[in-house]
Amino acid sequence: MALIQNAGDAEIQGIEWSTQFHISELMSLGFNANFTDTEFTKLDPNAVSVRVGDPLNDIPKYSYSINADFDFNWSSSTAGFAHINFNRQGPSTLTNLSFTPLTLESSDLNLLNAQIGAEWQQLTVRVFGRNLTNELRAINQSFMHFLRKTGRAPWVLVPVMNSKR
Repeated sequence: MALIQNAGDAEIQGIEWSTQFHISELMSLGFNANFTDTEFTKLDPNAVSVRVGDPLNDIPKYSYSINADFDFNWSSSTAGFAHINFNRQGPSTLTNLSFTPLTLESSDLNLLNAQIGAEWQQLTVRVFGRNLTNELRAINQSFMHFLRKTGRAPWVLVPVMNSKR
C-alpha cells in the first residue's frame, strides 16, 4: 500500500517565452523556452522524504524547443503540410530520503519529432514520428527509481479519450 501526501510548502519561480515568426505565407519558424527554479520552503511534520531547500521532484530546470512548419501543395486539389520540432528538456532532480538517502539528477532529454500530411476537403491524413533520435531516458525519474528497486510498475497507465460535444 502506498501513501501519498503533500510534503509541505514550495516556491516555484521561473520565466518562459514563446515566439513564432511567419517567414512567408507558406513557412513559419518558432522558438520557446523556460527556466524554472523550485524548492521546498516549509515541510509538513510527517514529511520524511525531502528537506527544506530541496528542489521539487521531476521538474526540469529548463527546456526549449525549435519548430518549423511548411505548407505546400501535393497537387491542385490536395494541400500538404510538414512540421518538425526539436525539444531539449534539462535535468530534473529526484529526492527521496524515506528509506535510503537518495538524490538523483537526470541527464538532458532531446526529442526530435516530425510529421507530414495531406488535406482533401474535410479529410486529413498524416504520418508522424516521435522521438526520432530514440532517446531512452525516462521523463519521470520517480517512476524509474521505483521500477529499478521493485522490478514492477507502481501503476498501470490507461489512455483516456476526452471528446467534447
